[in-house]
Amino acid sequence: MGNRHPAIRRKGVCSVTGNSGTPHQPWRAEDFPQAELPDQIATLDAGADALVARGRLADAEAVYRRILEVAPHNIRALTFIAMRAFDAGRYEESVALLQQTLKLDPTRSTLHRNLALARLAQGLPGKALESIDRAIELDPELALNHLHRGIILENQGRETDALASFGRALARDPTLKLAPPDLPPRVRALAQRALGHLAPILLARIDEAHKAVETTHGKPLPERARLFVQIFKGEKPPPYEAPTQRPGFLFYPGLGARPWFERGEFDWIHAFESASPAIRSEFEKLEDTLQEPGIPARASAPGRWQHLAGSLDWSRIPLFQAGIPVPKIIQRCPE
Repeated sequence: MGNRHPAIRRKGVCSVTGNSGTPHQPWRAEDFPQAELPDQIATLDAGADALVARGRLADAEAVYRRILEVAPHNIRALTFIAMRAFDAGRYEESVALLQQTLKLDPTRSTLHRNLALARLAQGLPGKALESIDRAIELDPELALNHLHRGIILENQGRETDALASFGRALARDPTLKLAPPDLPPRVRALAQRALGHLAPILLARIDEAHKAVETTHGKPLPERARLFVQIFKGEKPPPYEAPTQRPGFLFYPGLGARPWFERGEFDWIHAFESASPAIRSEFEKLEDTLQEPGIPARASAPGRWQHLAGSLDWSRIPLFQAGIPVPKIIQRCPE
């Protein structure tokens, strides 16, 4: 037939025979014609998928190990076996396989997240944090990455940082807060665990801040402010005033849902407008220095806002970031 070792398919399984009909050691790459090898891998891969769908994970793992015998760099096989090792508590094997996979595909966020989980299971939270930070760098908008980061930080006893990471997860996927039944079981368990551990901390800190403000000013919060605190804690629903103005975070009641405000409503507007030439001049000088160390890049956002990332059509240069001064910008903007 022109091939030294013709490949014979039987019921989706590939075996190899020599001229005498005696079986050779199966699944050696050199036993297959080069053109046929991808076909054999595809056949095995499809078989493994079918086994997974039927819940036969051990059999699927055996098939993936066969694939690795002829294709040791197959990412699907490496990843599947790595997670099977993780589930079985073989964390060193899981880490080794994931590291091998990352050499082949270093830009896949999922692989870095899986490595973070294996590192955490090994009792190496520092290494786990390095891996999850890399996963977030590659996919900053995936809530699951931030959720896992919060769990890792919680394991380190860093409650404040864990709370911030969990807040980022909720901001990207508010359904985590509700832990709906259609979430994957592991994600649901993580969300419920995070809420169980971190929600009381958040509520206690809101109460502390509430009392601190009242102590500083010597009187109770105004009614709108008290309602805001209750909304923020989830004790009351936000009383939205317009169907198109429904912020999902930090809704403050009574501000009025208006597209713009009239100039005459602000007594400081004239001083602000008279300084506009100086403000514009300082801004134009900053445009050439945005990439310097210490100066944050323009804000970007995912999804429908992605086309505006880095665009002069819509950008910002913050004098204050989350209430914290940005010294290098403030120094260049004296007016």
